[in-house]
Amino acid sequence: MATHQAENPGPKETSSTTRSLAPAGTTGSASPVAVSGASEVWRARVTHELSAELVEDMTVLGLDSKTEAVRAALALLHRHAAEVRMAQGVRDYYGGQEVPLPTGVVPFDPSEIEHDE
Repeated sequence: MATHQAENPGPKETSSTTRSLAPAGTTGSASPVAVSGASEVWRARVTHELSAELVEDMTVLGLDSKTEAVRAALALLHRHAAEVRMAQGVRDYYGGQEVPLPTGVVPFDPSEIEHDE
């Protein structure tokens, strides 16, 4: 699996510090992240039930550690956000008009679906 490291637009921090994930100007209980050098530590508390399910998922996916699982989950989150941003850009470009299908793509026809009766 290819990984993608997001650029950090802020100044480089050379010593270990802690900062909140909450956006500026907001209040909340966002967990702090530990910042050290070129990386950050992200944490999340999950229920025991979800934890057990995630351990099973890790086994199915061949992930050997919680760190690998969190990295894989964050990569999926990042990819999904990129897809949502792209789709929003297309919608914005067409300004509410119907977005044309790519050349060679046939519109969906629900009558073509076979129904089991």
